[in-house]
Amino acid sequence: MLLQKGTAYKPLGSEVIAFNEAKNSAILYNIAVKRTLADEVNGSQPSFALMSDILIEQLKKVKLPLKRVRIQSFDTMVLEYIHAIYATYKIAFLTHQNDFETNMKTLNFVFEIYILLYYIKRKLKRFIKKIGA
Repeated sequence: MLLQKGTAYKPLGSEVIAFNEAKNSAILYNIAVKRTLADEVNGSQPSFALMSDILIEQLKKVKLPLKRVRIQSFDTMVLEYIHAIYATYKIAFLTHQNDFETNMKTLNFVFEIYILLYYIKRKLKRFIKKIGA
């Protein structure tokens, strides 16, 4: 089958939320904030602070209850900024390195959710090896 070139539509976050809310108003949103320092430096991506401000502005605009929103990132600068400026939002710290004690010292506040992806990845590799896949 030959794929044809065409236009694609990438919905805005507000459109995704509106669609979801129409279907199920109990959805919990885990919103990841990612940044690439090189893109930030060369100007092809806004600063993490501006991106975070835009995100929160949009979340406020669609009036999602705070209890249904969690902001997550691997980037400690993003999490520190959001916690300092928008402390009412729940924060999930994603990591794939170090141990719990070391990671607890990484941020200047206690985050609500801690996801150690390295541990999960290691367990998954062991499982795959065990089943011979």
